[in-house]
Amino acid sequence: MELGFKCTLISGYLSRFDFDHMAVVVELEQPYLVDVGFGEFFFRRPIPLNGDVLKDMSGDYRVITDEIYPDRFLLQQRKKDRWRTRYSFDLKQRQLKDFEQTYRWLADNPNAYKANLMLRKHLKNGFISLYNNKLTIIEDDIVRRIQIPKHLVLIT
Repeated sequence: MELGFKCTLISGYLSRFDFDHMAVVVELEQPYLVDVGFGEFFFRRPIPLNGDVLKDMSGDYRVITDEIYPDRFLLQQRKKDRWRTRYSFDLKQRQLKDFEQTYRWLADNPNAYKANLMLRKHLKNGFISLYNNKLTIIEDDIVRRIQIPKHLVLIT
């Protein structure tokens, strides 16, 4: 299904590979970063690539140009009045096949993400997430964190 937007599949660089993370840049009146799969650090609305701050229930985010590599951008999240880079990316168009080696590594490596239980359900005004035995519920800016006894969570 196509919605008629000009979209570019891009690669985010975390640390392991050139193709660590997949995201999308969408062209509207200006380019925006759209990322629906970045675990705990996520934002619900597109972020412009011009440095404007997006205030979201999970924090404040911005995308700025990398000072060292000017052809790259940095996705940053503000934590305790300090901007922290989550990943960098460029605007080079990628194909799904470009991520194949990373997918294989993640599927076969026991130290990869599959060693952890991760679930997230979005709510109208928040989300519920489970990371191993840590349950977090954020609704209407109220945060509840619950530690579930490990013997009640099935992690293989």
